[in-house]
Amino acid sequence: MKLAQVLWIGGGSGAGKSTLARRIAYRHDLRLHPVDAYTYAHVERTDPKSQPVMARTHAMDFKELMVDPTAEQQASRFVDYATERFEMILQDVTARGDGPLVVVEGPQLLPELVQPVMAGRGHGVWLLPTSEFTARSLGIRNSPTPLERESDRERGRRLRLERDALLTDRIRRAAAERDLAVVEMDGAQEEEQSAARLDTFFRPVVQAGQRAVDGAQRRAVRREENAVANGQIAAFRRSLGENAPPESPFDYACECNTLGCARLVPLTPSAYQAAGGAVGH
Repeated sequence: MKLAQVLWIGGGSGAGKSTLARRIAYRHDLRLHPVDAYTYAHVERTDPKSQPVMARTHAMDFKELMVDPTAEQQASRFVDYATERFEMILQDVTARGDGPLVVVEGPQLLPELVQPVMAGRGHGVWLLPTSEFTARSLGIRNSPTPLERESDRERGRRLRLERDALLTDRIRRAAAERDLAVVEMDGAQEEEQSAARLDTFFRPVVQAGQRAVDGAQRRAVRREENAVANGQIAAFRRSLGENAPPESPFDYACECNTLGCARLVPLTPSAYQAAGGAVGH
């Protein structure tokens, strides 16, 4: 099965995948599919028999996940988890049916998983960040954690960076073995320059593929995208129960009828529901 309607953007954590994928999708009126926005849906669909690594991972607390194992063990578990999860990703993407091209992005999109279903070399690219770029992008060095001991917090931050570096190197090797496109991300280029580079890479596929044909279809595409985000936010808050903090604003895609609109509309989920959507102008 080759997915001709899909553009894939994988790579290391903190490489800018989400930002760049959104820019490409919005500029060309394509559908956007951030894998992380389906996380809680995938947790709920996990079958311990067919996805044992996913099931075991979901049962672990933060310390068991990010402090106790070595960086090598964490990287190995990430690969095994991503491998089990990839079938769910394919199910979600194919379930979207016919329509504009779909830009799928996420660190789970390992080259060896994507290449067999990728329609051609021009359909996928992997972003490879330096460790410093990852730390800067994600704010890892000072990010809050549920750990009480400072020594655990520091070990968790260090292991996260080491794990991500191992995974980035692994992605680099896997992509090279398959002659897949990569872009090194070290922060030297401005966001606009990086977006232009990916835009040039994907241009032949985008020009030959389907886009939203009018403002009404564009609006429907962005409303679908926002509905997925709302589901993820709601599931996250349910998982916290009584410990859920007050709602904070989320950057919803503007649901206007203007082709090429790239506006984001910061609203709390309640405000989004009350307004019946998000229009930024």
